[in-house]
Amino acid sequence: MERLVVQINDSDMRLNEEKERLLKIPGYSLPVFLALNATFPKGINPERVKESYKRVNDLTPVLVAVNEYADIGLSAERKIRQGVSQDKFMPLHLLSSGLGREFGKRLARLKEKYLGDENIDGLETVLDDFILLSQERLSFNQGEIPLYQELDSGIIETSYVVWAFPGILELVGFNPTERTSTIDDLKRKYKVFDLSKTDTGANHIAKKLQGIHAVEMCLKIDDDLDGASVDRKLGIPNFTDWEKGSDGRSLKSLRRHYMDIARKSGIPNFLTSTARLASYVRGIVKDRNAGNGIIPTDDYFEVSDYAGGRKFGEGCNTLRQKLVASGLLNELFR
Repeated sequence: MERLVVQINDSDMRLNEEKERLLKIPGYSLPVFLALNATFPKGINPERVKESYKRVNDLTPVLVAVNEYADIGLSAERKIRQGVSQDKFMPLHLLSSGLGREFGKRLARLKEKYLGDENIDGLETVLDDFILLSQERLSFNQGEIPLYQELDSGIIETSYVVWAFPGILELVGFNPTERTSTIDDLKRKYKVFDLSKTDTGANHIAKKLQGIHAVEMCLKIDDDLDGASVDRKLGIPNFTDWEKGSDGRSLKSLRRHYMDIARKSGIPNFLTSTARLASYVRGIVKDRNAGNGIIPTDDYFEVSDYAGGRKFGEGCNTLRQKLVASGLLNELFR
């Protein structure tokens, strides 16, 4: 077996083999791969470490696209159904249809590259679950916002595990191909990610999954503190709004709850001790990868041409950032 060494420098992150062959690692994928591989060192054949990393790397653009479609595209659809003025209809329609097509194209490319792969059906079903959750997001009341966020992140985490570490899910009795059609179905299927009622009798694999998930929820709280106003305009349940109406419960106490679950789960200590740093680093590498085609960077769908010629802001990378900087997000979703 060839020993693999992670090497980080100012320009990029690379997986360096002793034979001097270099494999570029987009940073958006790196934390996910390292967390799963460190937590489940026996969950993957040692001879297939690089293969599993490549699978994570190939999946990441699909997950970015489905997230953009769920957050912005479905919000645009909802806005149109509510009734909008004629000048807003076309840019909202272009956002919705364009983001849907982009997700479809990226998924099709992945399926073509891995034609006949045994994990494709499970992955597609999990992605359908993610879209269903976003479509039904308004069915969660104020007190259920943490559960919505836990399911939202849990489904994305499941996508990575289904695709690159499928044996882990078998050990907790999770069936990724199980079909869902309601929010109750989703709650039952992804109950391992409901951190409000962790099962003290859960096996050690489930506890470790919950530990990784709890760290991710800490990062999500940090993200929400920066982006709550945008989520509010898009109609996405967020932690900041939950805190305002939670009868005294605070994000600080909720974060402590998540960290307590992580510490008791048996996952490596470095994953819990670096949660806040990881949030900062994740923001940096996400912006970097925007320029590498992983995250939409341009006005692909010519939305600004149908909104008075307003152009996206300079110095922004993600589609969300560009909509905010140009003023289009406020104009289209207010």
